[in-house]
Amino acid sequence: MRKIFTLLAVAVALTASAQKKPFTSNGFFDNWSIGINLGGTAAIHNLGFGPSYTSGRTYTPVAATVAGQGVLSDARSFWQRARFAGGVELTKQWTPIFASVINGQADINTSNCKTFFDRWSISYMNRLNLSNLFFGYNGKPRFFELQAQAGVGMASWILEGEKDSHYLFARFGLCFDFNLGNKRAWTLSVKPAIVYNLDQELYQGNRRRAFTDDHIYRGATFNINDAELEVMAGLTYHFKNSNGEHYFTNVREYDQAEVDALNARVNSLRGQLDGKDAQIAALGAELNDIRAKLNDCLNRPAQIQYVDRPVTVTQTQTQNRHSLTTNVHFRIAKHVIDPSQVPNVERVAIYLKKHPEATVNIEGFASKDGNLEANKALAEARAQAVKNMLIQKYGIAANRINAKGLGVSEVYEELEWNRVSECTIITTDN
Repeated sequence: MRKIFTLLAVAVALTASAQKKPFTSNGFFDNWSIGINLGGTAAIHNLGFGPSYTSGRTYTPVAATVAGQGVLSDARSFWQRARFAGGVELTKQWTPIFASVINGQADINTSNCKTFFDRWSISYMNRLNLSNLFFGYNGKPRFFELQAQAGVGMASWILEGEKDSHYLFARFGLCFDFNLGNKRAWTLSVKPAIVYNLDQELYQGNRRRAFTDDHIYRGATFNINDAELEVMAGLTYHFKNSNGEHYFTNVREYDQAEVDALNARVNSLRGQLDGKDAQIAALGAELNDIRAKLNDCLNRPAQIQYVDRPVTVTQTQTQNRHSLTTNVHFRIAKHVIDPSQVPNVERVAIYLKKHPEATVNIEGFASKDGNLEANKALAEARAQAVKNMLIQKYGIAANRINAKGLGVSEVYEELEWNRVSECTIITTDN
């Protein structure tokens, strides 16, 4: 047993010394894999026998042994003693070089026992990746890799009509691994191994006994005569890791100059970020102030002030004609006469009724703000609105009214004064 622990200690030491680079996906839940194994096992020599080796068994005195002692032997060949086996294993890859394995296995029954399996075993093993140990690991598994494995376990024979027999064993072997696909998610392996029976009394399911009263066998202690050759073929799936791959990837190494430059860049960006936060806060405060002012304007009652152009009476002696002008003001972008402007229209109507010979010219205007074509149409609509009110409300004959829109007016500096219909009454002395 000390040899096994010594080998394990050497493996760990070699792994630590060979581990030169850090790797990503090195957490506890990374780099797990599960696999199935199928193959066979057989006793290496025919000096022992067990439940599966009953045919051809003879007792033959052997002169070379202790005087008076006999040997039980199995006359069958190595291949005749072989039996099928299979199992599953769970692997944790700690580094690209070192891994731990839990293995469960069972042998197909070739004895008189009526169960399908007549032996089961469970073992713990460590594996050492010799390819990565001696040739380095470049961040991705090679297509072919060689691993060494060693471990201990417990097995149990299921004996017909007898109590099950348990014993300890040790396994030493190799793994010839073929990593498949670009993602290296699958591994196909061939695993030859030697399995030693470590029990002092039990071998191949039978209790050892002496053929003389004065001699007792002490069992196997890494004795090749009490060992089996095991050859298994395995298929393993490697689960995806936190790095998105199915294996270790190298962490990029930076020299001190790169680290310093990156730190300076990070600090600069942090300073810019702090400045941006202050700017964002100031803009947010300004935006809130603008929103408050906008809400105040929207909620404030409308205050409209209309300024009437003074009524201008122009008298001229030319051709004995007289003219009188008054304005009707409109709201922004409107051609509907506001109630406050009706008296101005009524003034024109009263004059026309008192002077049947008089006529009126109505000229519609718009201010220069806004679309030019829309303003032209608006000026025409304003002139027609005054004409329609004179006809419909006050009964003035249409042939006494001449209405037309003249478009944009810039006569007055105040824009609102240009939103008018200008009514000019023409009278002639008889």
